[in-house]
Amino acid sequence: MSVGLLWLISNRWKLGAVYREGPEFDFVARSEAGPQHASLAPGTVLAIELPNWQFPSILGLGGSFRSRNDHWVFSFEWDRVRYSSILKAFASLPGNDDDALPNANEFHAGVEYAFLTTMPIVSLRLGAWHDPDHRIRSVSPEPFSRAELPRGEDEPHFAAGLGVAFSRFQLDLGVDLSQRRDTASLSVVYSF
Repeated sequence: MSVGLLWLISNRWKLGAVYREGPEFDFVARSEAGPQHASLAPGTVLAIELPNWQFPSILGLGGSFRSRNDHWVFSFEWDRVRYSSILKAFASLPGNDDDALPNANEFHAGVEYAFLTTMPIVSLRLGAWHDPDHRIRSVSPEPFSRAELPRGEDEPHFAAGLGVAFSRFQLDLGVDLSQRRDTASLSVVYSF
């Protein structure tokens, strides 16, 4: 389920809110014991069942400001991500009492400049966002467990994009750069 609100304060100021509920599904992994499982009879079925596995839900608030000449748009968004819902599926497995995955805040900021006097209209975009640590970590007093599942690190992301809009056709290209992973995306829209 997703729900959103958009408040057009004026033709330059907009505020918005969104709630996206994370999808839920059941996960089952099965295998059969073989020669390497000395303590089990061959053919014994080994199964891991994780019912009610849920992706995180997100609550977001944001706003944007458009300049008087309509060339510039500045935007900001805050997202509260419920990462802790991921661990609920693991509660049925033994030995997971000392694992933690706290909820976290993401902050996004961006700016866009549009060349409105050209045809097609060309837009340049820059942005940055804060990706909080969301790795499962051990909170056990045992040092070995904490070393096996250590706390992660927050990570800054930087983004850039290019948009080209014709009268009925739009093409958008974007990249997201970070220390661990770089991502590129392409979007094509045709209106008829």
